[in-house]
Amino acid sequence: MQYLVSLLVERMMIDHNKSSARDLFIQYLEETWDRIKNLPWSWNWRNDFRATRISVTLPAQQTYTATRGSNVISTATACTATTDMVGREIILNEEVYVVIAVCWPTSKDITLNRIYTGPTTSGLIITLYRRDVAVKTSAIKTVRLDQCDLFRVSDEQEYRNYRGYSYTYPTETQPTSYHLDRTDTRIPTPKYPPYIVDTAAGTGLDVGNHSFFFVYEDPETGQQSLPGPILKQDVSGKAYTAYYRASGATNIGENGYKLVLYANAKADAVNENVRRPFFKVGEKVSLSSTSTISIAIADSTLIYNDRHYNGRWMRVSLYEYPDDVYTVELRVVNNWSQRLQLSDILQVGDDTDLIRLFETHMIAFNNKEPEKAILMIEAFERHLGRLLTKEIDEDADPELGGLVHQSPYVGMYDSALEFDPSTLKLPAGYC
Repeated sequence: MQYLVSLLVERMMIDHNKSSARDLFIQYLEETWDRIKNLPWSWNWRNDFRATRISVTLPAQQTYTATRGSNVISTATACTATTDMVGREIILNEEVYVVIAVCWPTSKDITLNRIYTGPTTSGLIITLYRRDVAVKTSAIKTVRLDQCDLFRVSDEQEYRNYRGYSYTYPTETQPTSYHLDRTDTRIPTPKYPPYIVDTAAGTGLDVGNHSFFFVYEDPETGQQSLPGPILKQDVSGKAYTAYYRASGATNIGENGYKLVLYANAKADAVNENVRRPFFKVGEKVSLSSTSTISIAIADSTLIYNDRHYNGRWMRVSLYEYPDDVYTVELRVVNNWSQRLQLSDILQVGDDTDLIRLFETHMIAFNNKEPEKAILMIEAFERHLGRLLTKEIDEDADPELGGLVHQSPYVGMYDSALEFDPSTLKLPAGYC
């Protein structure tokens, strides 16, 4: 795009004898547009809805022992926590810990994200809390809980809560505030690539070169980790079985988060160097050595599965721990963070066609009488100024009478100026 803009400006300067006034105007347009496209436009915001989850207290007869210096708490009987509870929090000695595995490394254990630093204590009744929701976005504007706006907690207060330095650590009641989690709270990344073996029967991905990787996924919030190491392999068209790391006893993950496998379609001769999007193939129980994923799907079907999101996640931690099921409404930036595939690209011709259309537009612009040209420039400047300074209605929509309910050409090209961009056509010989 930078190359295209510079080429257009260069040809404009040649066509118009390098007029300094026009050069300055083009520079002004470029700089102003650069500012505008980085503004938080109202139509770049969307509403994302989530539901809170209530706490779960393990049976009273199943008490746990927390040992100082260990990241595992144990019970005398078999653990009754389920894998859906991975990612939840527990409070030990007024400090918050995150559960990263249940019934692991033995059926009587719960594994925490860090070493327990309090005194060794037995007879603990464990309650698992879920106060966070995750959303695919790079920025969050507002957080509402059942139509009530929540206040944001500072990073300093969150740290005090996390380490138990404050008596205001979360309790179980209706949340009144929230905190945007630090980046170090993101789900850990898988350390190993997939290992795939073809099966004796069945058909799978199309013959050719494919890439595969695993991500960890929080079973309740849906948040995913960054992709693990990528496996690139030629497949023969048969069905395959996927393992994590290797088959056998080592087919287990590092924690209890769900393992999700992604793959891409084969490279074709025309687009062999194009970065291809990845699509979901299946899921695996992370800490089960017998859990595998069957890859028995053709490329034509794979591309309709969920596409991998390689953008930023943000997690909202609510204060206090929800004591009921509430509706969480988040006003977030509507990111597009998926690797494009050919169906996402609008075919509008080659660059030459675009350049010619631009030149035609500018010729019409510059062939006006000086007075009309000045009016057009002033109207355009006023319009850009409005876009940069106008208050944004958070519910505005450009198609429904929101912030820019007028066409960008209104005031710039009207009947008085005898120019209608909707009827703009390429001159003869350009088609």
